[in-house]
Amino acid sequence: MSQNKIPKYTEEEIVEWLKQNGKSTNREDRANYFRWCDHCGAYVHVDDYSGANDICDDCDPL
Repeated sequence: MSQNKIPKYTEEEIVEWLKQNGKSTNREDRANYFRWCDHCGAYVHVDDYSGANDICDDCDPL
């Protein structure tokens, strides 16, 4: 069973990503693109976050 490593972001990196992609940096808009992983404590892009267990796909054992 191999795990794919997904990109993980800090809050500062999220702000930079949003600015580079022409998006608003307010907290509500951040949630449209990134989610907090309760397991590893990092932010991940919504595409890498299933949300079933409030953890990112890297930390999800399924």
